[in-house]
Formats: sequence, C-alpha cells, structure tokens
Amino acid sequence: KRGGCVTVSVRRVRNKNCTFVDGLDGWGFDEARQKAVAAALRTKFSAAASVAARKGTEDNRKGKKFFSIMVQGKYAEQIGDVLRRDFGVLTVSVQAKKGLVTKKDRQAFSSAL
Repeated sequence: KRGGCVTVSVRRVRNKNCTFVDGLDGWGFDEARQKAVAAALRTKFSAAASVAARKGTEDNRKGKKFFSIMVQGKYAEQIGDVLRRDFGVLTVSVQAKKGLVTKKDRQAFSSAL
C-alpha cells in the first residue's frame, strides 16, 4: 500500500537549520529502509543525517512507532527532488517558514544537483 504525502520541512533546532522528512511510513519505508535513505542523503549532501522515532508516537494504540529523517542544513527542495527521482515517492510537500530558506540558498544548491 502506497500513499500519503511526505512532508519535507526546515526548522531551527538548537540554533542550527535542520531538514526533517516525515511520512515515509505510508510509502512502505520501515526503519531499516529509512536508515538507508538517510545514508544516501548523508553521502549526497555531505551532511549529518539520522533516523529517530517521531515524538508522540511511542504510545499509540497499535504499538507502532513512526520515524522521521533529520538532515543538518537547509536542503528542503533538494531532498524533495531526490525522493521523487531516486526513491519513487510521488507526493512530496516542501515546507519552510518564510525567510528561513532564502532565494540565495535555492540558487546555491540548484546547480549542485
């Protein structure tokens, strides 16, 4: 079963910019496959990437944990493109607070891919 929108968002965590990928569970990505995706993103962007359980999912009724990928840096559009192209995820939503990802950031990384 595949579906659901994968959300790629940029947030500030402890004075660092971090990109979070949520919702890969709906596309059949379990924890091991998400760790493989994180390893691919780590090598592609030369940035720290990790997989952790999402807060608030520890005690849900079915006992299933949901995971999210965190990549250090502002890579929202780039990760969205990689998920569409390399991993077959069709519905990707990119979100960032206004002013967090600037036009200069988009231009700098669009030529890198």
